[in-house]
Amino acid sequence: MPNQMKLLLSCGYLKSLPMPNRNITSECVKSGIVPTLTFSQSGDVFYEVLRRQGFICTLESRTAICQPCPPGSYGNKSGQCTPCPAGGFYQDDIGNNSCRHCPNGSFVKNGTGTSSSQCILCPEGTKQSTFAGYRACPCKENYTRLHRFEKCSVCLEEGLDCSQDYKALLPGYYWNWTFPKASLKEYSNFVLNLQTENVHYDQSTVEYEQLIPRVFACSSPENCENNNSHEVNEIAGSCAVGYRGWLCSKCVKGYYSVLGFCLPCPNIVWVCFEISMTVCIFIIFLVFVIVNSKKQNRSKEGRTIADIVSSRVKIVLGFYQVVGELFEAFHSVSWAGVLHYVGEWISVLEFNILRLIVKPHCLHEKLSLNPKIEFKIALLFPIVVILIAFACQQMFRVYFKCRKRYDAHNLKFRLAETRSALSTYVLLIIFVTYPSTCDIIFSLYPGACDTFEVYKENDISITLLRADYDIVCSDLLYYQIFAFLATLLYVISFPVLLFLFLSKYIKRQRDNEHVSEPDTNHQLNSEDNLTSEPIALNRSESNEETHDIPVWLNFLCENFKPGFWFWEILELARKVTQTMLITLLGWDDPLTKLITIGVSVLFLTLHVKFSPMKSPFEQRLQLFSLAVIFVKVLFAAVPMSSDYGNYISIGIITLDAAIIVIVSGEAILPAYRYIKRRCQRKYIDYLSM
Repeated sequence: MPNQMKLLLSCGYLKSLPMPNRNITSECVKSGIVPTLTFSQSGDVFYEVLRRQGFICTLESRTAICQPCPPGSYGNKSGQCTPCPAGGFYQDDIGNNSCRHCPNGSFVKNGTGTSSSQCILCPEGTKQSTFAGYRACPCKENYTRLHRFEKCSVCLEEGLDCSQDYKALLPGYYWNWTFPKASLKEYSNFVLNLQTENVHYDQSTVEYEQLIPRVFACSSPENCENNNSHEVNEIAGSCAVGYRGWLCSKCVKGYYSVLGFCLPCPNIVWVCFEISMTVCIFIIFLVFVIVNSKKQNRSKEGRTIADIVSSRVKIVLGFYQVVGELFEAFHSVSWAGVLHYVGEWISVLEFNILRLIVKPHCLHEKLSLNPKIEFKIALLFPIVVILIAFACQQMFRVYFKCRKRYDAHNLKFRLAETRSALSTYVLLIIFVTYPSTCDIIFSLYPGACDTFEVYKENDISITLLRADYDIVCSDLLYYQIFAFLATLLYVISFPVLLFLFLSKYIKRQRDNEHVSEPDTNHQLNSEDNLTSEPIALNRSESNEETHDIPVWLNFLCENFKPGFWFWEILELARKVTQTMLITLLGWDDPLTKLITIGVSVLFLTLHVKFSPMKSPFEQRLQLFSLAVIFVKVLFAAVPMSSDYGNYISIGIITLDAAIIVIVSGEAILPAYRYIKRRCQRKYIDYLSM
């Protein structure tokens, strides 16, 4: 040892101090005593060396004044002492540039540990066989924590990823933080701080003291991507492209909904063209029915072309109305493959007025519809149609009077004819839109709301409208009152009035036929025969006295056998019933599945047993449509493996398209045969020349 030296010793294991030389002094240093060292010569050298060895030093005029870091701290190599962090660290010595590790499974809760005896056992729920690190030991598998240095709690809730000591969402699930005593920002900061695995974590953000919401499974799991659930800025979860809102069930701007799928809005020109063409086709069909109803061209069954076309269009339309409503209502069924692209085609075939104008929000955001607006339109639509028809009738009345071409009798006949045509238009429009209007009315019932318990322990829940999760049901009191009134005044009254009108005319028609039947027991002489013929002719020529079913009601019953004139009203009830319970109770309710399947089986059985339709082809077509509806309901009710999704989609699409193919083929085949016969005749005439 050189002369002029001062020796600082840790004397814990020494019986006595070593004998010093004359120029060497020694001193015991204890953990609670931190000496101060001064170097007057070449202080800058000692300053640089000691500050890297766990000393805190200052340099003044080439004189270094250094003091070793006390127990519970370490030198940070920049001339400063840093306390040992909370977690698995302590330091029982002085002048060190790092902290020692606590034994596995133990930690110092508040940091600045000065002895291994301060390392306490990690709390329950943690891995007590590993190094604690910068927390109170990592959590066990499927355990999470809300405090960096407290216990971990079991995490068994479905839909959560608890692999990194905190809760994050798995794909296909959703949670919402917009309720009292929940703070997404605070939880995100806590998670960010928990992911900081070094001494630079924020000691003021070691705990999350608010509530964490409950997790819900998305009805369409692919809508809730949550791809970046471990990214702090995505801790709330993320919806797939084009989706937003509760359970990622709504479409963002620039997308529109079809069967619960959000598809990009098409070109504005195409939207306008599609709406215009749909409306034009509907108007052309109305004109065709009215014009051809006057023609006497009849089939072998004695039916006009308009009657045949109307009957088959009713079957096709009724099928797609039910199919479209079922697709829309099955929120819990994830239709696979290309079914969601077929949905747009189905929605057009429904002739649902509200679905035909669903895309204008692609033109402008303010044109978007929600159940409240749809409800207002649904209530006003029949009234507006009737008022327009009444206004047209008055205009025709004024027009006929101004023409001065008709006498009183002809004027009365023309007005009656116009009134009949307008009545047919009105009834046909209301008949076509009736199922969708009923569905809109039912969608605002209290039973059509879903209650979500966002936090069970504190009994925090929210009730949202199933048709649109953006709407809170507590705001729908007045709408629900009007929905009940609309049920009485429209949903129930419309089919009842149809039944009463039909029964009235059917009864008169039967009475008229009974009166006109000849008496078989009375032998008529030649004079009686001569006098009876003018009476029959007179009765047939007078439409006012024959009590025939008017045109505006005839399309309801002309395709049914005489004993089943009421069957179309039953069909209306079937279409409404098959979607009513789904709208009110949801498809997951066992009663809904039972009654929906039961109604499908019941009507299928009734059609097989009674065969109510006149035409065998139409009877088979109706049976096929009912069977397809039953198959669709059955597929939705019975859980199926996702491996069969594409095959099921192809099968369902094939069945949907088969209805159109059958009707089109039946219409095209006679035309083909007619053209073929004409060509054969032309060929024979050519050969005979």
